[in-house]
Formats: sequence, structure tokens, C-alpha cells
Amino acid sequence: MKIAFFSDGIQPFVVGGIQRHSYYFCKFMSNLGVKIDLYHTTFDGRKPDLSTVFSSEELENINDYYIPFPKQGKLPGHYVRESYKLSKLIFEKFISNGSKVDFVYSKNYSSWYYIEQKMKGSILPPVGVMLHGYEAYQINRRSLVARKNVFFHKKPTDFNTLHADYVFSYGGKISDIIRKIGTDPSKIIDITSGIDEDWIDTNPKTSSSDTISFAFVGRYTPRKGIHHIYHWVNNNLNRKFQIQFVGPIPEEDQIKHDQLIYHGKVTDSSRLQQILSTADVLLCPSRAEGMPNVILEGMARGCAILATDVGAVEALVDDSNGWLIPPFDQTAFDDTMDKIMKIERNVISSKGARSIEKIRNSLTWDQIAKQTLEAIEEIVSKS
Repeated sequence: MKIAFFSDGIQPFVVGGIQRHSYYFCKFMSNLGVKIDLYHTTFDGRKPDLSTVFSSEELENINDYYIPFPKQGKLPGHYVRESYKLSKLIFEKFISNGSKVDFVYSKNYSSWYYIEQKMKGSILPPVGVMLHGYEAYQINRRSLVARKNVFFHKKPTDFNTLHADYVFSYGGKISDIIRKIGTDPSKIIDITSGIDEDWIDTNPKTSSSDTISFAFVGRYTPRKGIHHIYHWVNNNLNRKFQIQFVGPIPEEDQIKHDQLIYHGKVTDSSRLQQILSTADVLLCPSRAEGMPNVILEGMARGCAILATDVGAVEALVDDSNGWLIPPFDQTAFDDTMDKIMKIERNVISSKGARSIEKIRNSLTWDQIAKQTLEAIEEIVSKS
């Protein structure tokens, strides 16, 4: 099996959830013996050294084709224009290589031009896309940022979703959005994201403290819902809890109190693992998501999860390992936090243990890679 993989970057050279997914896709598919032509970019113009992130065995199955990201100025909508230009450069590189592949797997808009050429009659291998533009369909459109996202991203998102041969989805409400756009359900492939087994905490959590420890990992943006946490904190500083914040939260926006710990941006995986291992509950009150890596990370470290029911979060969190609440609902968040503060610690611990069990059962990347390969093999067999 040979796959052309079109991506707008891979971690750690480009930071983001879809770039992390891209890295693990290439790593674990190559470990399955799949030959991968990797077409990727960076935003700083520097070609990554793949030998720093992939093993020599993995690189035997990965052909590296780097395309610098085409900057198109700073006018509104520049990212969409740049993405289209990138997709054209990737296509041209793909054609000039002349290498035959069985399937094209594409992230975000990187196969946009490829899809256009197929629609014009070019004989090309089947293409499956995975987009992260669906967050624009989840957030409150009354805000200016939301309206801008919808205005610039709706048309290319709809085009790539409707005209790709197949659409990969994390499931849950993401698949609902894809169906509402008009995609034939038979072309939607539901496969969750996953996490490396190295993340799983093999030591069960034990604590004699009556102080409940929470953790939040994310940027300081309204979409991540940190204001819901701050609202609850400001009304409950007399209670026994601790919250650890991980992410680039500006100092002027930090609450100065000894119950709140700000770690700043953490890029070292082992340090983030240590922080999450000390937390009882991970907080993820986002307004919009795909399938958050941070929830997978928190689950792997034995956290119970309090999250909003957005994107494909329902595929990760249920009553057995946490609490799902509606987005944009401060009352629901406050009530659930109050409930957590009152319940027995063993209930929280059992939910955290169930999180690890769910990871082991179906959410490690070796399992996700096998499911993805099986899906692609079935597609190819029909082509």
C-alpha cells in the first residue's frame, strides 16, 4: 500500500491538533509497512529534519516532499488564499514526481486543487480529506470572530467536504455537521483520534487529601471557555480545590491566588504528563472542538473529564469517566463543578480509572492506524 499524505504541517515543526494527528498518522502507518509520500509545509520557511522525530526504520517508508508555505499578505482571508496556493503547489509537486500511489489522504485544504483537477476530468487516485474547519459551524455566530470564520471558511470547507471522494471524521457532532453540509453518508469514515501508549499512566492515582485538583490546558481564547472556569473560581475561593493552568495565559489575565497555579506554555511531554498525573479532573469547557488531544492526554493520565458536548467529545467522555455539559452554559458548568466538589473522592478516582481503560481499549494510535489502513484498503479495493 502506498499513500500520498498532503498536510499543512506536522508536529513539532507546526503546532496544532491536526499537525499532531498528521505526525502520528505517518509514524504509525509507516510502522505498519505503508509507504508514504509526505507532502508538508512549515510557516517559517525552514525545512524540517524528519530524522529528529521519526526513527530510521520509519523513514524507510516515508518519502519527504517539503513545500514552503506561500505567504499571501495580511488582508482578511489570507489564510484561505494561502491554503489554496499551497494545495496547488502540492499538486504540482505530486504530478512532477510521477509516483503512483493507491490513495491520497489530505489534511485541511491541502487537496483543494487536487479535487478541482479530479472534477475537471483528470484521472487521479481517490482522495479522502480530514478538515478542522468545522469549528466555524459550532461557535456562536453573534461574535465578530465567529462571523469572520464562517465568512472565509464556509465556502472552501463545503467545497472540499462535498467533492472529496471520502471524508474522514472523528465522529459525533463532527459527522452530523458533515452530513448537514450534504455529504453522502456512505462517504463519511468515522475514526477517532488516538494517543501514543507511552502516555498511559501505569500507576493508579491515590490521594488522602480532601483538596480536589483540577487542570486546564489550552490557549487564553473565548473558544476554550476559560472564562467559565474563572467565573466559578471567583465565587468559590473559600473551598478546598486547586486548579493548574497550562498554556500561554497572559500574566495580566491570571487570578492571583495560592489555589491557582499557572505553568505557562509547556512543550515538554514528560512535564505535561507529570502535571496531568497530579490532577483529579481535567476541565475542557470549549465552545467548539474537533477531538481535543488534551482530553486524550488527560484520560491517559487517569483524569476524570469535565467537558462540553461539542465536536466529537462524546466519543471520549460519558458518565463512566466524566461529565458532559452543553456549551455556552455557565450554569451547567457551575452546577457540575459544585457536584464534583461534593462527591466522594473514590467516585472521581473510578472515573479516572475508566478513562485509562477507554484509552487502552480503543484509543491508542496503533489501533487507530490499523482501523485507518483497513478503511483505506477497502476503498482501494473498490476503485
